[in-house]
Amino acid sequence: MEHDIPGMLLTAVVLLSLLALGEVGRARGAGNEATRKFSHIACGAWILGFPWLFTSVHSVGLLGAMFAVLLLVTRHFGWLQSIHAVDRSGHGAAWYPAGVYFAGLLTWREPGLFVATVLLLALSDGLAALVGRRFGRRSYPVHGSTRTIEGSATAFVVSWLAVVGCLVGFGLAPPLAACVIGLVAGALVTAVEGMSPWGTDNVLVPVVAGAYLAATADLDMPALMAHLAAAGLSATIVGISVWRAHLTATGAFAAWLMGFVVLACGGGGWFGALLLVFVAVNLASRVAHGHKPLQGKGARRDHLQIFANVGLGGVAALVFGLTGSPAALWAYAGALGAAAADTLASELGVLSPETPRRITSLQPVAPGTSGGVTVAGYGAALLGGVLPTAGYLAATGSFAPALVLAGGIGGMAGSTADSVIGDLWQARYRCTACEADTEDHVHCGVIGHHTHGPRWMTNDAVNLLGSLTGAITGLALYGWMG
Repeated sequence: MEHDIPGMLLTAVVLLSLLALGEVGRARGAGNEATRKFSHIACGAWILGFPWLFTSVHSVGLLGAMFAVLLLVTRHFGWLQSIHAVDRSGHGAAWYPAGVYFAGLLTWREPGLFVATVLLLALSDGLAALVGRRFGRRSYPVHGSTRTIEGSATAFVVSWLAVVGCLVGFGLAPPLAACVIGLVAGALVTAVEGMSPWGTDNVLVPVVAGAYLAATADLDMPALMAHLAAAGLSATIVGISVWRAHLTATGAFAAWLMGFVVLACGGGGWFGALLLVFVAVNLASRVAHGHKPLQGKGARRDHLQIFANVGLGGVAALVFGLTGSPAALWAYAGALGAAAADTLASELGVLSPETPRRITSLQPVAPGTSGGVTVAGYGAALLGGVLPTAGYLAATGSFAPALVLAGGIGGMAGSTADSVIGDLWQARYRCTACEADTEDHVHCGVIGHHTHGPRWMTNDAVNLLGSLTGAITGLALYGWMG
């Protein structure tokens, strides 16, 4: 690394000079968003040369750590307003150096891939924000900030062009293969950028894009076309779901990402299981909408709900794609069965004329209360647990015992764990406007009074723990029977 010291000093001078130019521009009347994105893109342009400037990627990491500290300190003291004056709650500027380092860790062996990844970080995100602010008409919320459909579309187009240009220009792929890789990489970048909160897209975009580019660099054309088909099929189903008002904008990004990962890594059977569960739980939510007074999100699912329910299933599919381990299928079935079982139990159980009772004390509670159970709800949970098996069978024509056992038993275990955790620890609030009990901290447009459970233990957190219980149950069954 000692050979990289001159390059580190030169880079420090150049990047500090670019930040100073941003300050000058702001002092002369340039807008905060313009100066921030100038620094974002200009610094990225210099970073493109890192593979030829440094011999070790860890020199990039050391330099990045120093700049991250600098950006955190200047934010704390109110300096460098050309970057920090933008009204955001996160630390996106400090995440940027980390994103560059992770891009290097993933792609350093091939400079062209590093250049492509940094271009996605510098250009796609930067131009998406500028276009969205200037031309955006259709907006959607992401954890207190706002994104636009126009900005997300810009991120996709710029990402595709950047990947194709780099792969072809560096001789890493023929034009047709580069176009296919660019389409999928662009979709991944758009999805990640569109739902990442608090500036974390500056690290998540290079991690996801760099990993995908590194993984697909040596794939043949049939494999790449399979990825494109997976992306297209997932996008089609998500588009129908958005049209039917089952998903928010961020929910659409998350659902597409999960569908693509499951189909590309697991195959048609895995995707069939996911699709049937997705259709069933959305139909159940539509049927039960209006009968659950404690919940405030409504029937349209956002990205947090998608990840809480099927995120672990996506992780299992990714593990299967990387390792081929049969244990991943058992974990997938358990996690997916738990998500389906809990959702059908809560959505359909609330329609039962039977009075729900707290699972921990058997005391009567109002319908829709977390932790309340009914016999009908457990019947719906059992049905949800076998849905992955039915979806797998419909997609492949073959019967998978792992799905029956892990989905059924894991589904019941996960649904029960969800009820117990929801009863004992889920956060609840009393609306200060209408006096209603709710699981949403904002009700009637006002912040409610916290009455029960840790504030971080939201319904999404409870669902994630229930899904985790199902996945662990599936793995335990595999260890016992496999």
